[in-house]
Amino acid sequence: MRLIYLGIYFISVLATIMMFILGNILTEPLVTDSGMSGGGGNGNPGLFPLMVLFPFFLIFIYGTYWLFKKLIASLATKAVRNLTIISSAVIGCHNKKSC
Repeated sequence: MRLIYLGIYFISVLATIMMFILGNILTEPLVTDSGMSGGGGNGNPGLFPLMVLFPFFLIFIYGTYWLFKKLIASLATKAVRNLTIISSAVIGCHNKKSC
């Protein structure tokens, strides 16, 4: 089941990257007074990928939250375990006075 979730997360990462790239490419340039830029008048087609791919963006946000929550939880338990082992070794050596 975890593999399915990671697959969906990977697809949403790719869709989110594609959403921002397409939004950037399809955005019309700003028309200046000098007339150097191309015209507009057909709306902003750069908004279309943002609207269509927005559910993938939400999945990306939730998946990133879930992934880092699991990562921090595993690192926290490892840190507590290591701290417990080190502190018990230090206390044991301190009580023996022979270490």
